[in-house]
Amino acid sequence: MKKACFWLYGISAVLMIISVFVQLQQQTYSKLGYLVLALAVQLIGPVLVRLLRFNNAWGMLFWSQLFIAIAMIVGNTLNGYAIPYFDKVLHFSSGVLVCSAVLLVYCWLAERWSEPDQRRFVLKCLSLQGMNMMIAFLWECFEFGCLIFLNIDAINHTTQGVYDTMEDMIVCFLGGCLFLFLLWQHQRRQKRNPLIGALQDFYECNLCTTPALTDQKTGEPKTDRTL
Repeated sequence: MKKACFWLYGISAVLMIISVFVQLQQQTYSKLGYLVLALAVQLIGPVLVRLLRFNNAWGMLFWSQLFIAIAMIVGNTLNGYAIPYFDKVLHFSSGVLVCSAVLLVYCWLAERWSEPDQRRFVLKCLSLQGMNMMIAFLWECFEFGCLIFLNIDAINHTTQGVYDTMEDMIVCFLGGCLFLFLLWQHQRRQKRNPLIGALQDFYECNLCTTPALTDQKTGEPKTDRTL
């Protein structure tokens, strides 16, 4: 994933350069501020990894930086939001990424990666999806606040009414469902996938306080099969 991250940073840099030329040509200088913000946000991940001395974080960085590049560079500065369903794809992806972050916090608090029985695995899934929907709700509250206090119609209230808000919440929920399915496959069926595998590697290298119970290369358990 290290090589993939460097490729992603390179592509992001090219997109930023293209965006600068587009904004200068179209004289949309206000969007240059979005570009600076995108660059600052993209630097947060690598800086935190450096400061906190995290190990094996390339997979985490790749998935988060990919979302930021698409949302902030393509979406905000290259008119990506004009593409049909672009916004819905981002909200769907946010459901996956929010569940990813919540999973790491959950496992850190529980002091284990896998659950010893079916009931606790169900509890984990409900917790992840619940936090995902709470954050989606808070984001919609933020966009509603922009409409009320700043007169910025981020929720498309004047054109779509409540439809945009409900569609965003629904696709975010579906993104969470996809993540839970991937998690179930990874932990129950031992079918390792790049996203959950990157989360497991990061957890076992940086957050785990007990010896790793799974082989990081194959994803196979080192002890009895767990959920």
